[in-house]
Amino acid sequence: MGPEALDVRALARAVAEYLAPLLRTDSDRLLDRPSLAERLGVCERSVGSMVSRGELPPPLLHTSGVARWDWNQVLKFLAGRQGKPKRAGRGRYRRTTAES
Repeated sequence: MGPEALDVRALARAVAEYLAPLLRTDSDRLLDRPSLAERLGVCERSVGSMVSRGELPPPLLHTSGVARWDWNQVLKFLAGRQGKPKRAGRGRYRRTTAES
C-alpha cells in the first residue's frame, strides 16, 4: 500500500458515528402491525388476537384503521406479564372430554 494507507479503525469509528443517530431514531419510531408482528415472530392476525386477549398492550395510536405501538412499551408490558398464567381456553366454559 502507498503512503496514503487507509486507517481502518478511523473509518470504522466514522461509520459508527454516522449510523448511531440513524439507528436510535429507528428504534424510537412507532411500529405498525406488520412491523410489530415481525419483531414478535408472529403473523399480523395474531397481533390483533393477542391484543384482544390482553397478551399485548393496546396500540398507542389508532387512526384511519392503522394502529401504532411503541416497542419499548410493548417490551415493558410483556416483562410485566411474566409469571402470569395464560388464558386457559377459547371460550367461557370448561371443555369436557368423553371421559369426564
